[in-house]
Amino acid sequence: MEKSRKPILGVGTSSILLIFVLLCMITFAVLSLVSARSDYRLSQKNAEHTRDYYEAENKANDILLTIDQCLEEQYTLYGNTEEYLQHVKSALENTEGILFSSERVMEYQVPAGEKQALHVALLLPEDLKTGDCYYQIKSWKLINTETWQPEETLPVYGSDT
Repeated sequence: MEKSRKPILGVGTSSILLIFVLLCMITFAVLSLVSARSDYRLSQKNAEHTRDYYEAENKANDILLTIDQCLEEQYTLYGNTEEYLQHVKSALENTEGILFSSERVMEYQVPAGEKQALHVALLLPEDLKTGDCYYQIKSWKLINTETWQPEETLPVYGSDT
């Protein structure tokens, strides 16, 4: 008499194993999709920030070119005198947001996105000679224009806020 051999793993066991493997694969696929989506959003924000910064940089350089041309014209007309500084101030003040914070320091800001600006400060040298640079860049930096407000609440299940 031959005894019939029963398989060690039945049809039910292999079906459960197959379902478990499929659920694991679906879970990993969803996690990969979510991760890729968040990476895409982050790269979009980064690209937007970079674009805003370089647009502000270009605008700041255009203003700097205007300042440089004005300084050259005024120096050619008046040399390094008090009249030179007075004419420079009258020609540049309130032009493209240029302000004089002191007698020899001029500043301007160019928006770089919604919450930041490129701040430029230029120092006019006291003993300017022919062939010298008409200004020194004191600062050229990105600053925040809004103060950060942290969220005070936590999203808790069932809370009204």
